[in-house]
Amino acid sequence: MSLAKNKERVDSLRTTIENFRRKGLAADVRCLNAMQELDLLTSGGLEFQKSFTAIKAVARARKFISYGQVAAASGISWAKARRPMNTHLDELCLWAYAKGWPLITSVVVERDHLENGLLGEAALAGFLSAARRCGIVVGQAEEEFLKDQQEQTFVWAAQEISL
Repeated sequence: MSLAKNKERVDSLRTTIENFRRKGLAADVRCLNAMQELDLLTSGGLEFQKSFTAIKAVARARKFISYGQVAAASGISWAKARRPMNTHLDELCLWAYAKGWPLITSVVVERDHLENGLLGEAALAGFLSAARRCGIVVGQAEEEFLKDQQEQTFVWAAQEISL
């Protein structure tokens, strides 16, 4: 696909997704499919299915996964994934929430925090931005919100759920 056609398709998908969200239909299969296609076109090689599978696997074990490990799950280097990672995780978060699941990207952390699940200031701001895009009012206790979403993700992952 040419760059112009790719940009045109990306713009079209973003409009479609926004229209579904505005109508309260983010869980509609057509919206979910558009979200996956948009991610495929903009993720720089990061793959929804592979990221979902990796996140679910670590969450099932009540553990955390680093950004680099998410990139590795798609078979790409952190250097290549760094730029599109935030958008990829944002779309994955919105997609999961639209399916009625918790904010599953809450368990994706910097590698220095794999043991405790904390997020640095910029990473926490990005996660909270995704939560707000889902329509969630976070309030002042941001770290508590993160921990609550992580716990909900652990519980969710223990269930038999697939794409």
